[in-house]
Amino acid sequence: MPHFANRNHASPPGEWQVLHPEIGMEHPFSGSFRRCCEFETSFRKKNPFMCKKHNWTTEKGEIEKYVEQSNVARCIAHGWTSFLVMDDAPYPTAYIPIFQKKTEAGAAAFAVEGKTKHATKAAAGIGLVYDWLGEGLEPVTQEEAEKRALVCSVCPKNQPGDFFQRVEAVIARNVRTLIEVAKDLKLRTSLDEKLESCMACDCWLKLKVWPPLKHIIENTSPEVMADLDPGCWIKK
Repeated sequence: MPHFANRNHASPPGEWQVLHPEIGMEHPFSGSFRRCCEFETSFRKKNPFMCKKHNWTTEKGEIEKYVEQSNVARCIAHGWTSFLVMDDAPYPTAYIPIFQKKTEAGAAAFAVEGKTKHATKAAAGIGLVYDWLGEGLEPVTQEEAEKRALVCSVCPKNQPGDFFQRVEAVIARNVRTLIEVAKDLKLRTSLDEKLESCMACDCWLKLKVWPPLKHIIENTSPEVMADLDPGCWIKK
């Protein structure tokens, strides 16, 4: 599992961070590894219902592991792997933190910054892992993904081309990161070779077939929904 060589001496960008958006935290607590562990311990003791829901404990070793692995996930999501000791084992999805804004806010930020239409749609359609798979961080079943892939493989909106050149660099980097995450989680359909990018939503279809439908609909604008092919599985 990827990890920091020395928790007490490592200094990831933005310091060590802990974020719990499920209780309304908009900004992460940041500080040293020790201070973040103290914050997480205090948070868990004050929120026993959250501990029960997520099967968390206040055991020191488990909290240290949670703080380290959530920051490992943050570094990997941003491509900051030089701060980590990497290996081939994937990190558990349970440790993937939510250090990104909700997709609608992310899309709005791109628009405010004057980014392209494609970048805005891609931001709304993909984001990073939380925005990709939703709050539960759970992909759909293999059977459901295969059904979706079959529809996408013959869809006229499924087009090859310079997807990674068309979207902004930050989006391209995030998509590549998600592709690696999907590989780690062994999320692949038998039709992946036929899946390119959707010209309606500007999403990389190898990834788009895996999120829960409810999550996709909640993060698809009326304009994009109208532009989807009539036979799109999202509309059904």
